[in-house]
Amino acid sequence: IDHTIKTAGWITTADGNKLWATIDRVDVLGNRVTTHESSFHVTAQQINAIVSRVDTIDGTISNAGWITTADGNKLWASKTLEDGGAIVSYINQAADSVTINAKHIKLEGLVTANGNVQFTTDGKIIAKNGEFSGTVVGVSGSFKSLNCVNNSGDIVGGISFGSDGKMWFNGDLYHQGYDYDKKRSFRFYTSDVWCRGNFGARQRNTLVVYGSYGYYYVNGLETETGKVYVSLPSATSSNNETYYTIPLYGTTGDASGFPVDLVIIKVSGTYRYLLSGMKSQRVTVMNANNQNSEIYIYSNGNKVKWPGGTIADCRNIADFMSPSPASNLLGRGWIVGAMNDNNW
Repeated sequence: IDHTIKTAGWITTADGNKLWATIDRVDVLGNRVTTHESSFHVTAQQINAIVSRVDTIDGTISNAGWITTADGNKLWASKTLEDGGAIVSYINQAADSVTINAKHIKLEGLVTANGNVQFTTDGKIIAKNGEFSGTVVGVSGSFKSLNCVNNSGDIVGGISFGSDGKMWFNGDLYHQGYDYDKKRSFRFYTSDVWCRGNFGARQRNTLVVYGSYGYYYVNGLETETGKVYVSLPSATSSNNETYYTIPLYGTTGDASGFPVDLVIIKVSGTYRYLLSGMKSQRVTVMNANNQNSEIYIYSNGNKVKWPGGTIADCRNIADFMSPSPASNLLGRGWIVGAMNDNNW
């Protein structure tokens, strides 16, 4: 048995014509379950068509239709939910504009705008120009140049990218700040720096040696915070004398990648040290105990005495010396510069 009630008809008045039809579906008790209604209305000012459905089972009311007037067209759809909320989407077309409003707008295929913007099917946007405000989140990208502008929009600096892989910075470059979690200043790590102008440092990377161990002062000598402990490897020379190797480059923990410029030795008693650093490396070595003159640094097989209070620069020029020192010499390649004995 088909539990439906169907009606249809048309109405003509001086204002226009209306064509309509309805279908009501009822249950066995005669209760209305769903109602479908459609109408087509023509007047002198507009033409409109509406289709609606009332579903008493899920408590929803759905409507859709279109309206045409001399000013434009409107296509719309709405749905009233059981909780009273509503979802509405529409397209408004006028002679000078088109407005689309919907919870979700889905465009299929290649989308273009005046030949200046393209939205491809694989998710790519191709545009001649673009302006963004707010936050741009990306994974990777490519640029030919980036301009830095002030609040007035004037260009005050920039970054450009050459076809040879070089990046060019125009303007002052600052890298500063403080990391409160790590309790230290921010660092700038790089492989090589070629400075073609002035170069200076407010502090020097320092390793303080206390006999058989030392500390890398990675945050500078102004603070004890964050210094990194290092144990100095020991060995025995051919003269049966114990010596310790001073590593001039940190390799562990927060000192990883830390190149040493200054070695301060603060010990009592006799100690012999072997410097370990890259070829061409320069380091300043200071015996900071003015009352201990039994500190020695190996240089091409010789033990060079560092009296208390003495400071001197050392350089590693291994393989560039003539005649070349034997490969088994302790301190091979290390040249000691002028010494100055400071007394206090």
